[in-house]
Amino acid sequence: MKAFFQSIQNSIPDGLLRRTNMWFVSMSVAIGCVLGTGITGHLSHVYGQDKFSDQVGVTILPHAVIGVTSGRENGRPLLVLMGNVNSQWSAWEILGVAVWMIGISGEGMADRQLMRFRRDPSNAGKVCRDGLWRYSRHPNYFFEGVLWCGYVLMGVGVPNGWITLVGPVLMIGSLLKVTGIPLAEAQALHSRGDAYREYQRTTSVFIPWFPKQ
Repeated sequence: MKAFFQSIQNSIPDGLLRRTNMWFVSMSVAIGCVLGTGITGHLSHVYGQDKFSDQVGVTILPHAVIGVTSGRENGRPLLVLMGNVNSQWSAWEILGVAVWMIGISGEGMADRQLMRFRRDPSNAGKVCRDGLWRYSRHPNYFFEGVLWCGYVLMGVGVPNGWITLVGPVLMIGSLLKVTGIPLAEAQALHSRGDAYREYQRTTSVFIPWFPKQ
């Protein structure tokens, strides 16, 4: 059995093995963890904790589609990047990894801040303005977009690297115009009313920026 697995390992090019073990598989696992912990927290903020369970299977379904689609699309650029057997890291790859890490860290931070806010009973019915949420109404979506841009940078100079553009275009377009931000905004207005309207007036919808007075 040991000889069997050794033969499989020997058949994999050194560059592919290095990339798989060091970064790209771990990237996929990290994204899955962030999505798993983040979707529930974000939806409870949008709908309100008391209404969250009532919305499951109705208006929450499109958000679940986002999560499934993100996981599926995430595999495409990873496969392209893993196909680069060059054992040396290029400047574009290093820059892309740095941008990816900023994205995954920012998304995870936004999710944790939101979950911490929601766990405080005194915040029931309020709009979260803690941390990153002071500067963007959807910082987790923004940093997910940053994460995807990291893939594009890593794909520069890689065979079929243009495929890494597919994920960002589909995901960011969906978040901005289809089932992401538009649906979340509509539901937040319904559940939080004037408090959320004031939040809309003062806070950037996507790209973090200083709030208006």
